[in-house]
Amino acid sequence: MLKTIILMIIVSSLLVITQIQLKELLSTLQERTFSFQFFKSFIFNVHLWAGIFSTAISAVLWLYVLSYEKISIAYPMISFSYVLMAIVAYYYYGEKISLNMIIGIILIIGGIVFISKK
Repeated sequence: MLKTIILMIIVSSLLVITQIQLKELLSTLQERTFSFQFFKSFIFNVHLWAGIFSTAISAVLWLYVLSYEKISIAYPMISFSYVLMAIVAYYYYGEKISLNMIIGIILIIGGIVFISKK
């Protein structure tokens, strides 16, 4: 189970990295209308490729976890990415974390711990 938990933390982290890369991609695009210039700046943007790469690595690790773990155990662990994203959004983007979010994070962590107990 420890192996699954570690791998799912890595998968969740990679999913968060993907979302950050996509947000950065959109913030770096100068033009927002569909044109050749937009397409070129989109395709050659490093954030797009970093997001694709992190998604691919997370998919490979996810498939590995599914090869030996019950999906009813592994899939809920992906929700740890919500916890990580809230932390990253707070520190990296300066987003506020409300009391409701803190309660939700505690419930998510509690759910992961509860589900991971055999």
